[in-house]
Amino acid sequence: MTGMSLTRWVRLRLRAAMWLLAPMTMTRAELGKWFTIYVAKVYANKFHHGINTTPLAKYKEGIVGTANRPRIGFPERIIEPAALALDFMPFEERTIQGYGV
Repeated sequence: MTGMSLTRWVRLRLRAAMWLLAPMTMTRAELGKWFTIYVAKVYANKFHHGINTTPLAKYKEGIVGTANRPRIGFPERIIEPAALALDFMPFEERTIQGYGV
């Protein structure tokens, strides 16, 4: 607070508090749409040093192939989205014992 008046300091603190208490600016659907667009348009086109290219170029390389790697082609279409969701859900194997699960 050195060199700043008390009223200015209080005003800045109030502005910061108002920002934290501000209502959401996006609904869940809007956030999902924004995130999808961000991943598809921005993230997928950014250069990644670990793979020395963009993720989109690496994906296309897998589909079409290169001189050193054969083409894989497009992945199969998802027939049952519910089954796919179940495949990625966390699970824990348990056994039934005399004293319980």
